[in-house]
Amino acid sequence: MSKSDLCRRYVEEKDKGSNLSESYLSAIICSFWSSIGNNYYRQEHPMATPEDCLDWMIDSILYCLEKHVWTDPKNAMYKDPKGPEKCINVCITSTRANYYVAKNRQKRKVSL
Repeated sequence: MSKSDLCRRYVEEKDKGSNLSESYLSAIICSFWSSIGNNYYRQEHPMATPEDCLDWMIDSILYCLEKHVWTDPKNAMYKDPKGPEKCINVCITSTRANYYVAKNRQKRKVSL
């Protein structure tokens, strides 16, 4: 199954209250696992640890699955075949950017 299909099935099973949703969540995490290495090795000046990259991925997946905007007819991602995957990737990118902004702010604050 594709990443987007896994996300859709997770939301369906979660709405039913099925324990199968946990299996779909595991499969989603496994399918996005490569983003940990991609984000870690993308750094020019290493500030984030692999554990930080793992946290970005997990937090982004859980946030996107909770909101599941691809099911909202008012949202631009509605009925997009790759909507869930796009949402999670954007969320990972935003979380990474927010991490660096916070680290740089902390670094400047210590320098004062």
